Amino acid sequence: MLGTSVIAVVSRPVSRGFRHGITTSIGIVLGNIGFILIAIFGLSLVAEAIEDLFLWVKFIADLTPT
Repeated sequence: MLGTSVIAVVSRPVSRGFRHGITTSIGIVLGNIGFILIAIFGLSLVAEAIEDLFLWVKFIADLTPT
């Protein structure tokens, strides 16, 4: 299926010329890179939070009698 970005990249040069298509493509790529960086940053925050929680679980497990 075609996404909105594909439709924008195809329709922009047809209606306004090659340069507009290139600038649209560059904008979409930069936006995608931005979203990827936000996702990586969010996942690193989640990993840090889970690491702290895992340490607490291990600590409590050590305190319980076997």
